[in-house]
Amino acid sequence: MQIMDNKNNSAVVDSSKLFTDSNMDKETQHYAGTGGVSQGNGGYGFIPAFKDLSLGDIYLSRYSDGRVAKVHLLDGMPAHLIINKQDGQIRSLQKSVVAGFVLDNVFFTRSQAAQYVSERVSNLA
Repeated sequence: MQIMDNKNNSAVVDSSKLFTDSNMDKETQHYAGTGGVSQGNGGYGFIPAFKDLSLGDIYLSRYSDGRVAKVHLLDGMPAHLIINKQDGQIRSLQKSVVAGFVLDNVFFTRSQAAQYVSERVSNLA
């Protein structure tokens, strides 16, 4: 697996494909209290990340200054995935992008991360 550097490469994208911060908030609410959110899995070494399913590229979540973030942020995403930007903030990405996590260089969807943490907790009982 190769984790991509979040460089600003420009490309023409289809504006009908959107991944928005609003969608990400809904996912966070759905997985609240589980390992599908940073708060529930950070202790296991998960790093918030995004995967572009069309290319297979993985991008760690980053602040706009390039530092790795502890939560999912759209700010550090590469330009070729950005569809809409308002007032300097990214509002949407291509629909092919999904939020998840990286652990030991492996990408986990939110669901997979939640299951991983749940299994670890069960094994401790």
